[in-house]
Amino acid sequence: MIEGNALNAFRKNLRRLEWFLVDYLKESGCCTDVTLAQCHALIEIGEKGGATIMELAQALDLDKSTVSRTVDGLAAEGLILRQIHPSDRRYISVTLTGEGMKLFSKINGANNAFFGTLLDVLEEHQIDVILDHFGILVEALTARRTSLSPPQPCCSSFTGGERPFVGRTPEETAEKAFSLFQSGFCCSESVLMALAEHWNIRSSLIPKAATGFCSGLARTKGTCGAVAGAIMAVNMMTGRNEAHHPRDRNFTAVGSVVEGFIKLFGSINCYDLTGLDLGTEAGRKKITGSGAMENCWRYAREAALLALKAVESDELKGTS
Repeated sequence: MIEGNALNAFRKNLRRLEWFLVDYLKESGCCTDVTLAQCHALIEIGEKGGATIMELAQALDLDKSTVSRTVDGLAAEGLILRQIHPSDRRYISVTLTGEGMKLFSKINGANNAFFGTLLDVLEEHQIDVILDHFGILVEALTARRTSLSPPQPCCSSFTGGERPFVGRTPEETAEKAFSLFQSGFCCSESVLMALAEHWNIRSSLIPKAATGFCSGLARTKGTCGAVAGAIMAVNMMTGRNEAHHPRDRNFTAVGSVVEGFIKLFGSINCYDLTGLDLGTEAGRKKITGSGAMENCWRYAREAALLALKAVESDELKGTS
């Protein structure tokens, strides 16, 4: 087994490659029309000429529920078409629409041009070596992932500094929360999903962990769901994993979200904000025709922005 300096050098090169690719995705703009997860799904669908949810889940190494949400987002953007599979009616097949094909071609063209210029500076025999050995490395990683238990997470807790980021500005992430809300997800789900995408947090518990916080804590006149979703996302970034870990940083961030929301809207209570009892049929009917829903969309946007500011604020760096 490789060890010592050789192993450390290998890991260092992988880290540098990871940093480079993350920076490229942030700066290139080739995937700014969709989330990174949607970008991967779009490419897979385009390359295959169509795929089922199961095929996409296997190709992307994600669970079906996560892929289904990704597909829902692409469908809402008019980039894919869902239809009964031609040879097996038990499955839904997804294909690219005309707009989806345009975006697929744009992403492929931009990436081919960029990485092509990188390879152009190498000798032909060096390119052959890189392509061959890179393929071997990917196959080894795939085999490791599918055949063995996953390793214990070593970088799952962030206490400051750089974090994974999918290339969206805070305003774009807030707009994502708004669009998810409009597409059928509820307030708390939409804010949690948008922020999780922003910070590249993946979990099969998203958005289901937020569902009961929708509509003022399940229509009980409780806390605004947008605020609850924002706090859940903040917890995932600043919460603790051990009983002896301090809570100050998390409490400061959550307090910042709550105080900021109250300053903007006067309350974090759903009933106070809407003036409607969503536990009644009359209240639920009225919210769609009274202008209250438009206000709720704004609450989702602002809650997402407040969460981003709270977590990424310079005032919180170094706080224990």
